[in-house]
Amino acid sequence: MDNNEKFISDTLKDMISRLDERMKFVQESLIRIHNDINAERVATDVKIETTNDKINQVKKWTEENFVKKDTFSPIQKIVYGVVTLIMTGVFGAILGLVLIK
Repeated sequence: MDNNEKFISDTLKDMISRLDERMKFVQESLIRIHNDINAERVATDVKIETTNDKINQVKKWTEENFVKKDTFSPIQKIVYGVVTLIMTGVFGAILGLVLIK
């Protein structure tokens, strides 16, 4: 092998060696990124589960502490009837005052 071929061979070996080192670095970086993504996914799953639990608690609290429409309907009718009677009396009194004068 002449000097030129030896130089090319050594240069190629160096280049391959550097490429190999870079590939190892890229692989390590990808593994680190993959692990970080998995950790974030697990954390996100926990947050979603916690949020779902809180939503269920709010739903349960709402069902326990608020009146549903079907149970409120009879009370609504009574209140509307009383308000109608009061308003009729007030308008009748005003009409009576206007017609007397």
